[in-house]
Amino acid sequence: MERILIIEDDAELLSVLTLMLSNAGYEVHASMDGQEGYEKIRSLRPDIVLLDLMLPILPGMEVLAKASSDPELNSVPIIVMTAYGDSDGVLERMVLQYGAREYIEKPFRSQEILALIRRTLSLAAPADAPALAYFSVMTNTPSQASGGGSS
Repeated sequence: MERILIIEDDAELLSVLTLMLSNAGYEVHASMDGQEGYEKIRSLRPDIVLLDLMLPILPGMEVLAKASSDPELNSVPIIVMTAYGDSDGVLERMVLQYGAREYIEKPFRSQEILALIRRTLSLAAPADAPALAYFSVMTNTPSQASGGGSS
């Protein structure tokens, strides 16, 4: 069962997401502030994180930056969810540069977030795969495991 961590301070949205994802077969964990959320990323090692940007104690951008810069955590895919308006795409580009795998604006439909989670999980490297092997697959560069060594 894939483990999802939701870091969201809106209790109603957190409750809806938790119920929806639990019913979809995921193991769901939650946090309502950035500091606790970051600590849960470290302790739970979730398969994916849904991260709000406007959080108490530690803002979502700081959670994203800390997780993305930590070699033990940077393979955990993070989907940023935000109600910030971003008609010109500046915020989306910024969170992707900070290490988010995906970005979605609130409000969103349940089908949208479920599809995004499934797609992101299908593209994520296995937790025990070396980063170089993941890089090789993502860049279509032959790796030694696939017989792509020098001839």
